[in-house]
Amino acid sequence: MLNTHWRTAGFRPSEEQLRFLDLLARQAAELMERRRTESALSNAQSKSHSELERQVQERTAELQASRDLLQGTMDSSPDMVQVFEAIRDQAGDIIDFRWLLNNHTSETRYGEVRGESLLQRNPGVLVEGIFDAFKRVTETGVPEQAERHYVHEQFDGWFYQSVVKLGDGVATTTRDITDWKRAQSEVLRLQDEVAQASCARARSDFACWWRVSATTRSSPWTGTALSRPGPQVLRPYSAGPRGKSWAALSIRRSCQRMSRAGSLRRRGREPCSKGLPPMSESTSGRTDRASSFMAPLNLLQAAAESASSSRSGKM
Repeated sequence: MLNTHWRTAGFRPSEEQLRFLDLLARQAAELMERRRTESALSNAQSKSHSELERQVQERTAELQASRDLLQGTMDSSPDMVQVFEAIRDQAGDIIDFRWLLNNHTSETRYGEVRGESLLQRNPGVLVEGIFDAFKRVTETGVPEQAERHYVHEQFDGWFYQSVVKLGDGVATTTRDITDWKRAQSEVLRLQDEVAQASCARARSDFACWWRVSATTRSSPWTGTALSRPGPQVLRPYSAGPRGKSWAALSIRRSCQRMSRAGSLRRRGREPCSKGLPPMSESTSGRTDRASSFMAPLNLLQAAAESASSSRSGKM
């Protein structure tokens, strides 16, 4: 063998043996270089893998932080905030929407519905036109707002909904305005009752005023306000003695304003011998003008009450 020959004294290797030795040396060098390369590559891969894992972890943490921030922002809203993704058929037409995100308020109404079909959970959106609104916003990008009365599935009330495009879908904000609608209806009802009561009171009060002359009216209130028995004639106000009561002054001013306005004028009618005829509703003005006469009548009431209180205090 080669090892035995190299130990023999005075041995000189042949050309073939030298070439073989050179081949072995080269192979050993290549093997060592390959080992170093593989080791360096392995170290580089390990470092690259570690760096990649670190970057992925950082990116994942950033995404989670962004998601938590988004979820926290959504959960802070008292309105229902939802994000939907469009589901399309082979032709590219929208046939449904899929839940992607819900805030806490929405989850209290729907539960956990992420990934579920909108039409399967809420088929009423087809009846109320909500599905068509989602499609329009997704395709046109034009936001829409609408006030809807939704009485389907687990809902029964009024809602104000805002829809905006988000990716290939929509983001919606829905506010429950049922209580506000009820309050609005109650306010309108009370306004109608007040208007009807005011008109009825106006007709009743106008009937208490009698024409004495072209510029003078009389009312049963004047007897109480002026401390005189029975209805008294009130003439237009003029500066008189200081002894006149504040009640009489207020009443006379009010009657003077009403006389100047001519709102209660009845042409061609004079008092009869047995009493002064009440003014008819047709001559007292239309019902829709009744509110213009309420201010003087309210002054008359206040004056009468003030005079009555003054007399009670003196007694």
